Amino acid sequence: MNNYIKNIEELSKNKYNLRAIQKLKNYQIKNDSYKIKLTKDNLITVIYNDKPLTSAYAPIEEAKRLINQNVKESSSHIGIFLSIASFYHIDYFLSLNEKSEAIIIEKDIEIVKLVFENIESKNLKRVIILLDEKIEDIISFFNFYIAEEDIKKIIYIRHIRAANINAENKNYYDNIHAVLINNIKEKLMSLTSNYYFAPIWARNIIYNLRLNKGYSIKTYKNILNKKIPLLLISAGASIDNYIEKIKELSKTHFILALSHAFNTLIKNDIKADAIVSTDGGFYSSIHIIDSIKNDIPIFTTHTTYPFPLTNIDKSRIFYFSHNESFEKIIYPSDNANNIYFPMEGSVIMPALRIANFLNPKYIILAGCDFCHLNDKSHSIYSNAVALDFLISGKLKTSENLKYKRLNDNQNIECYDNILRKSSASLISYKSHFETLANEIIKETEIFNLTKESAKIENVKIFNNISNDTNKNITINNYIEETINEELFIKKLASFIENINNEIDENFANMISPYHVSALKENKISKEEFKEYIIKWHNEIKIILNKF
Repeated sequence: MNNYIKNIEELSKNKYNLRAIQKLKNYQIKNDSYKIKLTKDNLITVIYNDKPLTSAYAPIEEAKRLINQNVKESSSHIGIFLSIASFYHIDYFLSLNEKSEAIIIEKDIEIVKLVFENIESKNLKRVIILLDEKIEDIISFFNFYIAEEDIKKIIYIRHIRAANINAENKNYYDNIHAVLINNIKEKLMSLTSNYYFAPIWARNIIYNLRLNKGYSIKTYKNILNKKIPLLLISAGASIDNYIEKIKELSKTHFILALSHAFNTLIKNDIKADAIVSTDGGFYSSIHIIDSIKNDIPIFTTHTTYPFPLTNIDKSRIFYFSHNESFEKIIYPSDNANNIYFPMEGSVIMPALRIANFLNPKYIILAGCDFCHLNDKSHSIYSNAVALDFLISGKLKTSENLKYKRLNDNQNIECYDNILRKSSASLISYKSHFETLANEIIKETEIFNLTKESAKIENVKIFNNISNDTNKNITINNYIEETINEELFIKKLASFIENINNEIDENFANMISPYHVSALKENKISKEEFKEYIIKWHNEIKIILNKF
């Protein structure tokens, strides 16, 4: 019992353990399914219904093997452990680096109580226990606690025997595993994208500031006034089956198209009322050029590739901010005229937020599939459908590995009750989209047009609501963004001038978080870091000189 009191005292030094500690204090053992057996070396073995969950002969060696299979370097990590088991593997993990942390997810209070009555550890200050918590609470804590830049530090270990003692526990950990792994994958994809795109965003923001003028998307706030419905069109393969229906709805509904869906509309003589483009990638850019020809407004960000927008009429571009990179300085999101929609992995997320921002009578989704239809991830008219060739098995190169995440043999149920192929990343995006949709449903009804799309909770199939609305809209007031151009120029000049003395980490992160991270981890020298920054600065000087 002395061990237990001491261990609880150590755990209580971490404020995130208060809920678990209270549960331990209130718990009364209801059965004796769990037992502790001592080895000849006086180490513990955890027994469940007379079956050992950990080695009865060499539990420490077993724990070390488990960790050494997963930890290949001595740098600090954040360990996520499904089930406490004997705690030996967690204690060994923490002993490898004094800055490592462990998050234990455990369903059974009884095993935690027994383990802490029988072990000693010097590392409990770095342990967080999520004890008998609901899945949604675990995910909420994960999203709150794990910083984006720390996602690459995660070591994820599910103790096979301890997490599968019975059907109830197995189902509990299976559900946590499915949601948590997809969440980690999504965050890793986001971090990878941030590492890759941050220097591009920084350049694009400067280019757009100098050469592309537009208005704030606030110009369109509430413009539909709960009178005109909206059809949000993504580029999923399902929309090819609904061309005639979309044509019909376009007469009475505001058509908001994602950039990679726009080509489908062009090829079928359907005019969008606005386009949303957040990445401005190659295939999106081609479509935006066509939108310019067709006099269609573009809702976009300052981070997007700028070349298709150069020198077009200012009243055609409406900016919103992702609050990324230099946007934080130039277009501060705390200003009422600068509208902020977060970057959430896919253009479909801010597009849905924009749809609600326009305040329509209701929203219809089309082509928001999150699955594949006949081995196609996109409409046949979208240039993005080229990715389907890479995953079809017809092309055997390293590109298959790059795009494998698009189709890794997971299935998802659609509105027509058919299971279709999906992927971990698509399911993760769908989960995020579903959460966002359910927030919006509280104030605006959402329906789905395409039955081949994955089911979205609380979003029903559209059943031809009668609508004789005249969808003509008029913009009476074009709203300017608030721009801190002079402040940005001053901060950039100061950053470059002081690069040989002191590095402003916050500013450097806006240019290249990868290089900042590599410098902090001693993967590159300070000289290599400075060389990269100077090279980046030289590349944008031609634009800066035009300010």
